[in-house]
Amino acid sequence: MKPLFFIPLVITGVVIIITFFVQFYHYVHLSTKEATTVQPILYLGISVIIILSVGILMIWKKFIDMKVEMHHLKSQELPRSVEKTTESSTYASTDLELLQTKLNNVEKIGKRTTYAISVTSLVVVAILSFYMYEHFYEPNLVLTSGKYIIEDMNGQQVDAQVAWYATKEEPFHVYIINSNLLSPEKIETLKNPILSEETVEIPNSVVKKNPPQEKTVYYKGWKGALMKANEKNTSLIIPINFKIEESDKQLGEIMIILSKDRPDNIHSNTKSIVDANNHQILKSIITVYDVENLNEVELSAIIRHEFGHALGLYPSGTKDNLTYHVYEPPYAYVSECNIDDLVSLYGGDLNQTPCDD
Repeated sequence: MKPLFFIPLVITGVVIIITFFVQFYHYVHLSTKEATTVQPILYLGISVIIILSVGILMIWKKFIDMKVEMHHLKSQELPRSVEKTTESSTYASTDLELLQTKLNNVEKIGKRTTYAISVTSLVVVAILSFYMYEHFYEPNLVLTSGKYIIEDMNGQQVDAQVAWYATKEEPFHVYIINSNLLSPEKIETLKNPILSEETVEIPNSVVKKNPPQEKTVYYKGWKGALMKANEKNTSLIIPINFKIEESDKQLGEIMIILSKDRPDNIHSNTKSIVDANNHQILKSIITVYDVENLNEVELSAIIRHEFGHALGLYPSGTKDNLTYHVYEPPYAYVSECNIDDLVSLYGGDLNQTPCDD
């Protein structure tokens, strides 16, 4: 019976660890649709395991109590001989037989419960393992953006680089439209690529840059990159202060529209409405498609990419550049090259060619 006590405890401990892992894994690697289907199954399985484990503990206690009672009865049973059998020993023997039968039944129940815990645990681990493999080892994971569109106030497309005419005092208002399509955690994920000041070092060998033995610093959010860009003197003020809000109305200088649609295998696009004569951006509209099937890594990469266009950065012809139309989510960060592009753009070089990253 001892394994029936220890095995469920070990399994329950493992399940608790899995619970914390699932919590982390869900926020980072599961899309909204996956979370609404997989997460309830996982937590239901975990709840069943914990309930069954409590049941095992209760069975174990009952088993021990019955063992103690059996030991007590055995101590009361008198030695029997062929010639003489006392009435008390006869009663004790009968009780012992009944108690042994109950003990066997309890042990059977314990074994079945342990079996149920093991099967449920295997189901939970199998589901989690499937999604881990699905996302961690998916080959050639890339995102594709649509064409960066620049239109004048008459709706005519123009081919020119444009910039914001910002002021230091007024913040830029960024509105998220259709925020109900994402969980609050995913909305925070959407904001981080804009507001984060964190940096990350990536080995050049990973991003295929020279020299391969060194590392390159990238920015996780545009706020940090824009602060760096503002250290340079530019003729136009580079936007740096952003106020992000959720709204049902299409307001603000920059709008991020969340959509369930998925046109032509495109994950997102950006359109800027401009005063073509003055090369001035009046409004930028970012549309993110199929948002319910995006995990946090993909969503962050998309916003980081499209926000660069919303600031006025033209699409890069270099594959390793964040503003290239095809990019890999794990390495889609703002680089020093993107900062140089911004400095050139807001420094008045409206005909400059994006630098090579």
